[in-house]
Amino acid sequence: MKLVKETLELAQTGFFTPLVLDYCSQKKSLDPYIQSFPSAESMLTQIQLKQKQTINRTILVDVLLQQYSHLETTELVKQNIEVLRNTSTFTICTAHQPNIFTGHLYFIYKIIHAIKLSIESAKLYPLYTFVPVYYIGSEDNDLEEIGELNYNGQSYQWQSGQTGACGRMLTQHLEPILKDVLATLNDQVPDEKHLIELFKHAYNGEHTLSEATRIIVNDLFGQYGLVVLDPDHADLKKQFSAVMREELLSQSSHDIVQQTLVGLSQNYKSQAPPRALNLFYLKNDIRERIEFDGNIWTVVNTKIQFTKNELLAELEEFPNHFSPNVILRPLYQETILPNIAFVGGGGELAYWMQLKALFDFHKITYPLLFLRNSVLWINAKSALRKSQIGLSPEALFYPAEKLVQLQFANHQVLEQLNTFESEIEMKYTELNLLAAQVSDSLKQSIEAHKAKVMNVQQRIHQKFLAHLKRNESEVITKIYTLKQQLFPNNTLQERYHTFLTIYKEFGPTILADLMDHQDALSHQFMVLTQVED
Repeated sequence: MKLVKETLELAQTGFFTPLVLDYCSQKKSLDPYIQSFPSAESMLTQIQLKQKQTINRTILVDVLLQQYSHLETTELVKQNIEVLRNTSTFTICTAHQPNIFTGHLYFIYKIIHAIKLSIESAKLYPLYTFVPVYYIGSEDNDLEEIGELNYNGQSYQWQSGQTGACGRMLTQHLEPILKDVLATLNDQVPDEKHLIELFKHAYNGEHTLSEATRIIVNDLFGQYGLVVLDPDHADLKKQFSAVMREELLSQSSHDIVQQTLVGLSQNYKSQAPPRALNLFYLKNDIRERIEFDGNIWTVVNTKIQFTKNELLAELEEFPNHFSPNVILRPLYQETILPNIAFVGGGGELAYWMQLKALFDFHKITYPLLFLRNSVLWINAKSALRKSQIGLSPEALFYPAEKLVQLQFANHQVLEQLNTFESEIEMKYTELNLLAAQVSDSLKQSIEAHKAKVMNVQQRIHQKFLAHLKRNESEVITKIYTLKQQLFPNNTLQERYHTFLTIYKEFGPTILADLMDHQDALSHQFMVLTQVED
């Protein structure tokens, strides 16, 4: 089997917001909310801008070496970590929470896009080195999202029983889900046996979720030189102390972002409204919001309180006790990384566009934003069904009900029926004109009679259609079956399936296939169809 690639414009799919579509079409009204639109030319300008920002590369490399010290990785990853010491090296970053078993498919797409963009950038600008980075959102505490898995017809939810930052949670309570996942893999097949050993090692109960995610991601993408960074580290947080101090004392971010939202909300939906204070307190199993009442800083849902002097002392000695929320996290990322481009989904790009003025306020270079690629996978069986129905790639994205209507719109019997209906309506029009010559009351009578006939005619049409559908039930079944296979729960595959689902259907080459077909500098929806060689 091989894969055939087709592409669609994002607007043809119906799954993207007006903001994303306007961004991809480079609408000038979005200029105030970004550095510039992504292109080969803007990449070089972004490098020049980032060179003006001071990045502590030594600390970054030291932290990475520490985080990789107990992990066997590739020579390319080791080289990419070391080369980050050089001022001519820049990162291309994507970020995501440490979802169990890699979470939804778009997690994979984001990473591959970042890798491919790094490769393409290196070809464009050989004087510079580009390192793809996966930034683990290890401080997130949305366990409901992070612990969700849809796989093999089952929906799972990790019942961890732990609190605080998810990245710090131990994986010991994943055993029931792990057992079910491993049962779907065949240890007689070398590639699947490798996955069995990988998951057993990663989720052995001794690793934290962040460590387990690094193990899995490193195994899948180490061959491409992907560097995995966990930002939950005191030395990295120290680099961000000035921003956190300003937030704690002045809470400037709220008003700055809110002002941006006033402009954006005139045309687009708000993605992540700021809080009055956009930091969490992070210690042991606690990750709770910090609130300020004018005199005292309080950690919500705890008895922890700080005076100003106590708070500043805590920040100075334990910067890792403070955690940025969705508003400040992008600024933290761009403070510790020599980053020029960020790859994210539509929702991520939407909240990044809220932050340009905040980046300017803190004098942190705002990166180029790249919308990650999306993919529709069509296996051989679905491809045959699609061919039998006669659907174009664009039509696949229509609702099933519309596809059924289109399927019968050109049916020979219905065409004849439409002809009869048109002739009847035309005759009544002629009859109405004739009646008007006799009297107004006769004309009104004919019009009323015509309305009754038209209603009967409509019911007859529906009966014809119902009987045709009954006769063509096999085709209708194929349409609904195809839609459910390609759009589970009426959503994109990437928002329902996990990496393992596609791996089991299309084989162990899927990462290489995605790399081959990816165009990192374009914004198009890929359709990959399995066909005979």
